[in-house]
Amino acid sequence: MRKLAEWVVNYRWLNVLITIALTGFFWWKMMGAIILNDPDDWSNQKHPYVKLNHRILHEFGGANILQIMVKVKEGGKYPDIYNTDTLARVKQISDQLYIMKGFIPPNFEGLAAPKVKYFKATEEMITIEQMMAETPRTPEACERIREGVLTNPLVYGKLVSKDHKATLLMADFDRQITLDEIYAEALKIKKQYSDENHEIMIAGKPVQMGWLNEQQRTEMPIAFIFLFLVLAIILYLSFRSFRGVILPLGVGIVGSIIGMGTVAWTGVPFNIISYGSPFIILAAGAAHTVQFLKRYQEIYGEIRDLRESIIQANVHIMPPLIVSVVTDSLGFLIILFTPFSNLMNMAIGSAVGLISMLYLVIFTVPAVTSFWKAPSEKAIQMAMKEQEGEEKSFLGKLLGKGAALGFGAWRWRLFIPLAALGVFASIFLERAMYVGGFDWDTAIYSNVNYRWKNVWVYQDQEKISKTFAGAYPYNILLEGRETDVGKDPAFLHEIEKLQDWLESRPEITYSISLPNYLRGMNVLFHEGKREYNVVPDDPLLNAQYLYMLSTGSPGEFETTVDTVTWKDAALKTLCSCGNPRCYDKLVQDTHKWVKENWKYEKAKPLVAGGFIGVSASMSEDAQRWLLPVTIVLVFLIYIICAILFRNLVIPIFLIVPLLYGLVIMLGLLQYLTMSKKDVIDYNAQQFISLCLGVGIDANVYLLFRYFEELKLTGGDMLKAMENAWTSTGKGVLYSALSLSLAYIPLIFVKTFWGYLGLGSFEILILNAIGSLFILPIILGVFRPKFMQVRR
Repeated sequence: MRKLAEWVVNYRWLNVLITIALTGFFWWKMMGAIILNDPDDWSNQKHPYVKLNHRILHEFGGANILQIMVKVKEGGKYPDIYNTDTLARVKQISDQLYIMKGFIPPNFEGLAAPKVKYFKATEEMITIEQMMAETPRTPEACERIREGVLTNPLVYGKLVSKDHKATLLMADFDRQITLDEIYAEALKIKKQYSDENHEIMIAGKPVQMGWLNEQQRTEMPIAFIFLFLVLAIILYLSFRSFRGVILPLGVGIVGSIIGMGTVAWTGVPFNIISYGSPFIILAAGAAHTVQFLKRYQEIYGEIRDLRESIIQANVHIMPPLIVSVVTDSLGFLIILFTPFSNLMNMAIGSAVGLISMLYLVIFTVPAVTSFWKAPSEKAIQMAMKEQEGEEKSFLGKLLGKGAALGFGAWRWRLFIPLAALGVFASIFLERAMYVGGFDWDTAIYSNVNYRWKNVWVYQDQEKISKTFAGAYPYNILLEGRETDVGKDPAFLHEIEKLQDWLESRPEITYSISLPNYLRGMNVLFHEGKREYNVVPDDPLLNAQYLYMLSTGSPGEFETTVDTVTWKDAALKTLCSCGNPRCYDKLVQDTHKWVKENWKYEKAKPLVAGGFIGVSASMSEDAQRWLLPVTIVLVFLIYIICAILFRNLVIPIFLIVPLLYGLVIMLGLLQYLTMSKKDVIDYNAQQFISLCLGVGIDANVYLLFRYFEELKLTGGDMLKAMENAWTSTGKGVLYSALSLSLAYIPLIFVKTFWGYLGLGSFEILILNAIGSLFILPIILGVFRPKFMQVRR
């Protein structure tokens, strides 16, 4: 290692130039990154539900549904929507949607949509025409709209509220237009058409994701700058030199560029999860560089030789740095072997950024330091005082005495309540927490202190869901085995039964399929009698109904049936719940209903597409992979520690405190501090990676120091424990606090990073508690034989 350290100093210019070249290369790659902000792209693309969703989208549309509700205000000028002012707004908004890029006309639902019909039957004639082809300009025209709403079961209660105070527009867009662009246009509509008499509310995936991306672009850079400035202040107070500030922060920034640039280089798209990687890389890079600089200043104060001090400091820092970086990055690398697609970019960026610390701290930092002037006398004196006063510090003594009590006299009185808490937390985790996909009702918002309830996006979505339909599409493909099955009354009756069953569920607030149109026509032709609200058994009569309906607008039924082969059809619904407990059960119950009740042999329902299907695929992946991945990560860390200590028992004692903290965090702490969040989604993989990958470092350092002190104390275990925790415990605590500092700014972000920031902060603090307090107690209770061996 000394030869390598000497080479670094001898070829310092080469190392600096390599660093500059690498930074420039990865910056160039990062600037060309692909960004995907559509949740449909985050899921496991090999999952059957995701494949089915892509097929439904390709054949029938429904990818990006925008919901707009026009509502007359309580106490305003108008008692209902049937006035020229309100209906003019509906028509103008509809016209505005039609000219937007990517708009799919056949999928449009609203009073002004061509496929929304005005029905009227008399003894002389039957009238079927567009409900609102033009803007109503007279009270009589408005009354005609009222009459049309009441006679069309596809409109009343679905597109116009039952109190007649609100109407809903639903527009679908293909991928020619981005979610951000749809969101921007929806915001303009909301602002343009709201006034003292009208409320305009917007919802749907484009609004949710557009708002989220907007917040990410504004809040995350501010949080990162805040972290940068706080770290800069702390570093300056620690070193009282610009070198002590520039080098640690520079390493963190370069490591972030290398990590994020690697993501772009591999072709893995960025998404909103990507924003988190620079936070942990910056904090970790600064922490590792600080270790080198402190060691360098201590050695220089002793020998007063700049070159030799750099070499010796580098030799001392290499072994712990290598172990630390390997375990830190391992927790993120293992994510690459899971189907958690939306975490891939974060895993690659964080792992490579952390691994880059090996080059940056071992090669770049010493090379750059060799160009800098020697530490000032003031800095040297500060380092010497800190080194000499370490044993005498109040904090060090407190940690040492605490470890001695936990290891010795108080071990049982502390172990019993801790064990009871662990059992309770385990039971709570198993019974109260649900492993699943994202809770979309709150997933994009911060779960800290119910913060989402004050966000206008959430409020708009809630109002639309309560008045009309939920925001989450749930689609089923009816796949025919031969052509023209779509015209078969037996097939249509089976769709009716499935649709009726779905509509009986409270979470399904809207549904549409081909039978809806045939039912409406059948009621109309039988003088509005509700007993005829069924699909006729006569295929010729059905064909006549379809012909009459299709005379209005081309492509009207392409959203629900393949009108070329009449082989495949789609049943589209909207779901009001985004909680995985709810949508997982919905999908499972649908599978069960199809298995037990579907009788038509020439076609079969394929479950489940839409946003709900994609979310259910995430649930299945989380349920299938989270535990095995955690077990594999624990096993890998066990192997590394077993090789390091050349002992098969030691790793068990090092890992148990980490698992204890993980159980506490994922269960009790998450529920109590995150607005009763009871879902463990696969974002929990980040907590697991931080807990095990980063948390093991402190336990390794403490145990290494214990064995050193055991030699010095002549085999006195209690004294060795106290000395080890006195000398090394303060560093462990500071390290945990510095890493957790990276996540404190995120807690105040309005998006889901508030939840991830708080969770990461909690897990890092729990790791420190496990290392400094729980580890000595466990060692004291079980007194393993290795504690008595002088290594």
